[in-house]
Amino acid sequence: MSVTSYAPQFEDLLLWRALRQVADGRYLDVGAGDPLAGSVTQLFYERGWRGINLEPAHGHLRQLRIARPADRNL
Repeated sequence: MSVTSYAPQFEDLLLWRALRQVADGRYLDVGAGDPLAGSVTQLFYERGWRGINLEPAHGHLRQLRIARPADRNL
């Protein structure tokens, strides 16, 4: 299975290697930002994890609501 990294320093890949056996995982992303560029949680979202994204910037929050409808975006 091919895995795409979205995080700037491949943090998502490191976390995925450690946590990929967790079924129905959850995350909390504080300061989520753009749903793709620089995201540590997008890889997990694509693999069925769900979570809460906290984002104060209205533009990014709007993008998160469109890109991740299964998450709670606040």
